[in-house]
Amino acid sequence: MTTYGLQRWFGGKRLWSHPWRALALAAEGKLLVVRHEGRVVERLRVDTMGGAPDELLLAAERLRRRGRG
Repeated sequence: MTTYGLQRWFGGKRLWSHPWRALALAAEGKLLVVRHEGRVVERLRVDTMGGAPDELLLAAERLRRRGRG
């Protein structure tokens, strides 16, 4: 997660990277569902104090409104 977008890395290799404006995020229980161009690119389990990705959704929306990425 950066101020410009969301990236997925595995073993030092970047698998994908998308700017915030191109992503649609949604919560499904404890999962964060990441969509790009209408398709699901990732389902991520989020470990937070409350057990839900709500804080990430709020942060992503703030970054999208600022016009970054």
